[in-house]
Amino acid sequence: MTENNIISIKDTIHNFLINSKEINDDIYYVDIEELIKYSIIKRNKQNSRNGSILKCYDSRKIKQFKQKLSENYLNGQDKWEKLREELKNKGWIEECPAIIMIRHVGKCRLWDGHHRLYIAKELGIDHIPVKFIFRHNKRNENQEIIYGKCKNHFGNLWAFANRICLLGNKAKDKKIKVSNYIHGADIIKEIISLLDVDLSNIEWVDKNNTETGLRYGVKKFKLPYYSTKIKWKQKYYGRIVYQLETGSSLFDQKKITDVNIFLDKIKDRFNCDFIKLGKHFSIQECIENASTSDLFIGICSGMSHLCHSVGVPVFLYNWDKIKKCHPNKDYKVFNNADDAIELINKQIIANKIGE
Repeated sequence: MTENNIISIKDTIHNFLINSKEINDDIYYVDIEELIKYSIIKRNKQNSRNGSILKCYDSRKIKQFKQKLSENYLNGQDKWEKLREELKNKGWIEECPAIIMIRHVGKCRLWDGHHRLYIAKELGIDHIPVKFIFRHNKRNENQEIIYGKCKNHFGNLWAFANRICLLGNKAKDKKIKVSNYIHGADIIKEIISLLDVDLSNIEWVDKNNTETGLRYGVKKFKLPYYSTKIKWKQKYYGRIVYQLETGSSLFDQKKITDVNIFLDKIKDRFNCDFIKLGKHFSIQECIENASTSDLFIGICSGMSHLCHSVGVPVFLYNWDKIKKCHPNKDYKVFNNADDAIELINKQIIANKIGE
């Protein structure tokens, strides 16, 4: 390591963004504290799920990290100690540099070298060898944006339709182009037609989408949904709409263990008509049923997002991702049938008073 090959991450990002200048394909040394400051310390989704890649590089987390390493990898503790001895005796060799990616938006990501960075931090190493790669925007600056990256399943289509309406409202006279080739295009068009929005600047085109980034879903629409044209009004209807099971979810923790027992317990308590929402109804019919019911009870599903727009009170089965899937939406959670019965009883009383 010499003064000539020590480089600043901040300056490297600046030169890439402002001057469109990339450094050559050599090995450089960077200050470890600057790397931690400017980098997103996270690998791809598959590796970050196992919990072994922690964002905090404080020395207090070293013990926790070593434990995670042991839990997630065969002989993980031995690998950790072997890496530690290598770095302690030989230092961080240039033949195996850390990989840093700098993207066109200015984000800096540590792509490879997470375990060694932990150990280097623990050993008090100041500078480490790195290699930079630069990622450019896939879309030309003059290329028009055609929207169309959407996740599957009805709830995500509902969120995407609301996103298009939001973009249309913000753009005013400017055309918002959406690809006809998007998954669920006909459903999205129908949803937009049922929302209480007056937009003439949404144009559907027979072209592929030009969006970059991840596909759009319920977690990304962080505002309340647009209302449907048919809205819920508070009064007593003697009807409850529900969706308590779905075959499309990969998350078992959001499903109720025994739906029939759960539903029978609620039906025994309330003298109401119970209407199951889903594909056996059209979207219009689901909205009409929800708007003339006392409440919606169910799991995190497509119908729960529809009911948010209708305005009917929504009660959802609690699970660990409920807040992320319904950001800034109005709902209450229950953990079991007794919780649900208490919430339903309070809502029906409120509806009778509100008539």
